[in-house]
Amino acid sequence: TKKLIKNKGTIPQYYAEETHPAIIDIETFKRAQEIMKVNRIKYKCEPGKKNYIFTSKIQCGICGKNYKHKDRNGRSTWVCSNHHKYGDEGCIAKPICEEQLIKLLNVVLQIKEFDEDIFNETIEKIKIEESRTVIVILKNGKVIKKGMV
Repeated sequence: TKKLIKNKGTIPQYYAEETHPAIIDIETFKRAQEIMKVNRIKYKCEPGKKNYIFTSKIQCGICGKNYKHKDRNGRSTWVCSNHHKYGDEGCIAKPICEEQLIKLLNVVLQIKEFDEDIFNETIEKIKIEESRTVIVILKNGKVIKKGMV
């Protein structure tokens, strides 16, 4: 059939060593491995530390995937990861402007200025519905629905 099929153990498999010359010498390889190890430690993200306040907090009400942060023309937006990866075929959810979301959360939390500590202490999850209705799930179990402006 001339169709490529990956052998997952259905027929015997073989591993051949030293069938071609190395591209780099062993010392260079070992040095590169050491540099990579140092960089993994140096640039490792601390457990529980997130780059953006809403990371893992916003969930798509259509497909269930989390929203991810995007910078568009200097403005922060959040977009469904399925929509970002596959377009409208993946999910029809529309991006949410971070500035609008913060204004809405200020109303929900009844605060004048957004406070990251209050947000983390109070809000469990945010779901964005198809109609751009925002469902805020508080840690105390209360659910608040608000429409995006």
